[in-house]
Amino acid sequence: MPGTTKDMRFDKATLRTLGWLVFYDVNRTLGGLASMELLRRSLGARGWMTDDGHALFVAVSRLTPGTNILAYCVALGWQLAHWRGALVSLAAASIPASILIALLSATIISEAGIEAEARATSAPLHPRSCQPRPTQ
Repeated sequence: MPGTTKDMRFDKATLRTLGWLVFYDVNRTLGGLASMELLRRSLGARGWMTDDGHALFVAVSRLTPGTNILAYCVALGWQLAHWRGALVSLAAASIPASILIALLSATIISEAGIEAEARATSAPLHPRSCQPRPTQ
């Protein structure tokens, strides 16, 4: 069938190239739709995606619950390299942001100190209201 993504491939999608493109395009933006457009352009230039394929991936990602860009990346990876491509795309899209959030959380905790957390958790709670008991 002319015009399908399979007919458009100029070279074979390797997992390394797919992972790099997803990593680069998804993690340099702050929004899902911008990342999808960057992926469309990058993969379209390589002949790995058509506009119809992009529209299908966007529609599927908008129907699934959760983060649209992750669903888009899984669909993209599946279409190019089945389950291995889906896993590589998902990891490339999600792990860098997860690491960044963990580092930022650790920095905030170390700067704010553990004392505030210890005070909040050490106060005895009233059994019915889950509010700290009044001190007498």
